[in-house]
Amino acid sequence: MRCKVIRSALLVVLLVNMGLGAQAQETPLDTVMARLRNGSDGKTPTVKQFNRQWVRSLTQRGRPTVYTKENSSNFEYIGMPVGGIAAGQLFLGADGKLWYWDIFNNKTSRDVRGVRAYQYPYKRSSPDDKARNYIQQGFAIRTNQAGQIKTWTLDRDGFSDIKFRGQYPIGHVNYEDRDCPLTIELEAFSPFVPLDLKNSTYPATIFNFTIANNSKSPVTAKLAGWLQNAVCLDSRKQTYVSLCNRIVRGQDMTLLLFDAMKQTVPAPVREDIIYEDFESQTLDKWKIQGNAFSTAPKPNYHHQSLQNYRGDGLADSFFNNGKQASAQASDSLTGKMISKPFTIQRRMIKFLIGGGRHPNQTCLNLLINGKVVHTATAGNSENLNWEFFDVSQSAGKTAQIEIVDNHTGGWGHVMVDQIVFTDQKIIGSDDIDFEKKKDYGSMALALLDKGRDDTFAAADAKLPDQVFTPGGSSPGRPLDEDEKLIGSVGTTFTLKPDQKTTITYILSWYFPNHYLRGRNVGKAYGKRFNSARNVAEHIAANLEELTDQTRLWHDTWYDSTLPYWFLDRTFLNTSILATNTVYIFGDGRFYGDEGVYCCAGTCTHVWGYVQAMGRLFPELERSLREGVDYNPEISFDTETGRIGYRGEFNKGDAVDGQSGIILRTYREHQVSQDDAFLRRNYGAMKKAMNYLTNTYDADKDGILTGAQHNTLDAQWYGKITWLSLYYGAALRAAGQMADEIGDTEYAKQVRTLADRGRKYIETKLFNGEYFIHEADPEHPESPGVYNGCEYSQLLGQSWAYQVGLGQILDADKVTTALKSLWKYNFSTDVGPFRQVFKSGRWYAMPGEGGLIACTWPRGGQEALKRGNQHFAGYLNECQDGYEYGATSLMMWHGLTYRALAHTRTLHDRYNGSKRNPWNEVECGSHYARSMASYGLFTGICGFEYHGPKGYIAFSPRLTPENFRAPFTSAAGWGTFSQKRDRNTQTESIKLKWGRLRLKILAFDLPNDCKAGSISVKCAGKTVKANFKMNNNRIVIDLLNDVNIQRSQAIEITITFGKS
Repeated sequence: MRCKVIRSALLVVLLVNMGLGAQAQETPLDTVMARLRNGSDGKTPTVKQFNRQWVRSLTQRGRPTVYTKENSSNFEYIGMPVGGIAAGQLFLGADGKLWYWDIFNNKTSRDVRGVRAYQYPYKRSSPDDKARNYIQQGFAIRTNQAGQIKTWTLDRDGFSDIKFRGQYPIGHVNYEDRDCPLTIELEAFSPFVPLDLKNSTYPATIFNFTIANNSKSPVTAKLAGWLQNAVCLDSRKQTYVSLCNRIVRGQDMTLLLFDAMKQTVPAPVREDIIYEDFESQTLDKWKIQGNAFSTAPKPNYHHQSLQNYRGDGLADSFFNNGKQASAQASDSLTGKMISKPFTIQRRMIKFLIGGGRHPNQTCLNLLINGKVVHTATAGNSENLNWEFFDVSQSAGKTAQIEIVDNHTGGWGHVMVDQIVFTDQKIIGSDDIDFEKKKDYGSMALALLDKGRDDTFAAADAKLPDQVFTPGGSSPGRPLDEDEKLIGSVGTTFTLKPDQKTTITYILSWYFPNHYLRGRNVGKAYGKRFNSARNVAEHIAANLEELTDQTRLWHDTWYDSTLPYWFLDRTFLNTSILATNTVYIFGDGRFYGDEGVYCCAGTCTHVWGYVQAMGRLFPELERSLREGVDYNPEISFDTETGRIGYRGEFNKGDAVDGQSGIILRTYREHQVSQDDAFLRRNYGAMKKAMNYLTNTYDADKDGILTGAQHNTLDAQWYGKITWLSLYYGAALRAAGQMADEIGDTEYAKQVRTLADRGRKYIETKLFNGEYFIHEADPEHPESPGVYNGCEYSQLLGQSWAYQVGLGQILDADKVTTALKSLWKYNFSTDVGPFRQVFKSGRWYAMPGEGGLIACTWPRGGQEALKRGNQHFAGYLNECQDGYEYGATSLMMWHGLTYRALAHTRTLHDRYNGSKRNPWNEVECGSHYARSMASYGLFTGICGFEYHGPKGYIAFSPRLTPENFRAPFTSAAGWGTFSQKRDRNTQTESIKLKWGRLRLKILAFDLPNDCKAGSISVKCAGKTVKANFKMNNNRIVIDLLNDVNIQRSQAIEITITFGKS
């Protein structure tokens, strides 16, 4: 008997999710619409309003997203990272212009909005958003056709018609203009090859310009690129530096090298005048206004330790009276300190400043005639840094200094110390060697061209005209503070009608000094290269291979039947690895903040959600386990097994982070070629697992109790489904690893605990609709969700699917809970909910949709009043990483269209017309947890893999009758495809890169069907195999291991019928 195959994408989704037969009376779209619109019956203030065409588009292949000036607010927000992994942060704007230059190790904290970056996204036109290290850079083309000479800059100001297609890691920009006889296509990227970390970590960007003559007559043109020498960009403020631009000519490359030298410090003509050091017991030079500043100069208590102030006293508006004082109350106070008038007697005024980054609100101002002529603001840091004003043009004038705190929200305070009048440019001590300064290094702009080239260098060049005038040289003197040394390199060519040429540039940088807690830990690329020139030459020598492999991955990723929008959203967060969220130190250690300059220490409970890195660059995750989590010198307590959840920054544990490390250890073992990693780390893993049991599950019932610190920044008491199921998944992963090691007694022990926990969760913590948090009567004021419906309640089951543990909780109860999560927590407009529940940060604005962290369909919202109110507000938010964790489970569990609808909603939140699609924000920009989006991709593929066992499995959730998508393994990647007709199913695993060893393969057949026969071939040769059925899953055991090489494929043909 043959099994009927349905070919409609929406209907297939429907059948997979709802178990409906082909005789269903409703049309597929109507049924999907009905399910998506399943509202909360007024139990939660959520809404579900769906457009039919929008729903229809969820499963359609569609077209690549193309941004124009018109649909992207003139490219204001778009910035795709185009540097290498852990090589700094540099954006490619949608018009091809580079921006947000943060490659100099200077921590542009005063330009990092943190939690406000979603509500107030970065805009290129705003002076505050160019980042402190904004520099001059660009490309331009000048044409000469029949004596008519015209010039166009390759950006939004130069060309009228620009189209941008950003498909990470490659950005494509097309330039056209009715007055320009040429069309230009830009391909920009940094080499990116999954599983090849070495070739994915270059501090460089490659620009390929393909220029075509579409006119009817020849065109002579020159393409030129220019760059500012930004070496020692900050150090120039602190010491005397001479910048140098040099030309290095090779056989096929002209390279413009930018570096710097330290100048001899001139002896001061006049001694420094210490105007105020705040060491006296009075403030007789100052008039105090408001209530923010104390009447005596003394350091107040801060929740974070103050650093780098001098002596005992300072001016401080954080008027805090001890550890129990409220930070909100302290930040809410306002006031000013205004100095007595004084005469400007030196060239500069320098001072230490810290506190909040609120320009004109938390700042130090210099007043002349009552008007602000200079102002300085700190960078949301309790570390006081030196700043200075150049007042040489105001000598002899009367001035005043005012210290201002007029901000009442977070970081609403300012600290100032050591105000000095000086002729010296050096700020503070100069005890760091010049070559060890953070921004010391070099930059290079290389033109790969065999033809004639022209170059120039000039201070404060007139752009773009001067780049087309060869000549000029470095000024040979220290530049003034506002001067910029610009260099350019270009090439001239002639194109006949319909002729085209490709010109390649390489931008490279080398800033090897990175500091952690005052120690120069360096950067990995600093050990591999010795200059920006070295970087560019290395890329040039390997350009064809690096380009081909990057394009191959890009093409493999998008060679799929999945919707373009889905492929974009689930992969683009991988670009977080190419931002300043991520570092690789000189000794090879991987280190990550939570977001850019936000929350130090590779936090275990945040990074525990990340799926992309473990699949694409498992080497980095393995280095985290061995170099940090299980390393006694950083995180691991060898006595107890406790893992410090922020490494050397915090040795305490987080129960969710610790459970995640066990699961991540299992995943890293699976994404290995053999069991060497597991054998090296099994003892530490076992000890870490036992720590959770001994500390939080002493009664051995499989449920955590006690003070459970977690990613919501609080200690929760009680029996909490979210945390205990996470623990249960970790127990089962530990059991699997114990089996492979041969530790059978331990495997039995942890599975027994997991089974007990499962029983308790299913019988005691399920209220018929969703899973809850049972209160601890001894801690009635403990924060938590209690009777609320919370989006991380089933995170343990989500993780279980990701690592092939299968169903670890009753399937029907999980389905019910996920449908309740959709019913009560998903809203196409979060506005009505936030009108009722006002606390919390904004990661989805009114009019935008999302999955709300916690709702209260059965009451219990008084829980929001418990504990720290800021942390409680998290429960009213939509945070991307958590949302992905929940809806990837929906995808795995068969609620495919709900998962797609949510993911598309989140994708729409980051549309380039209103914010940067490549910057998902939680408590910081480019937030690491957002890399959980990759779990949706593995979910839609139904992908499982175990390298040491040679096991691979696929179970497509969308169009299983015609499915194609990429995959990665321990040592290779390629394309999986599946075709299904009435009684035949074919599988193809084609390797595009690396190698792949296989022994066991598994695929799902239609429901109620079983295989009759199989045929297996690899590289055209028959492979002997046996098979067995497990429900509708066919498991194929190859008699011998098969080793697949690049460009080879293994192909399986399965005949099936009704079981």
